[in-house]
Amino acid sequence: MQDPYELLKNTQKVILTNSDGLDTYVLVAWLKEQGVAEVICVAGNVGRLD
Repeated sequence: MQDPYELLKNTQKVILTNSDGLDTYVLVAWLKEQGVAEVICVAGNVGRLD
């Protein structure tokens, strides 16, 4: 069995910004299911008041 830390070092990483749309959620789920890459999601407050 491969060392999990070595596996993480060799894993491709993807950073996604979330538009709060269905396409983003589907993409995140697909990437995680397929094991294509480690998915890192980022959310930020861009100052909208509404």
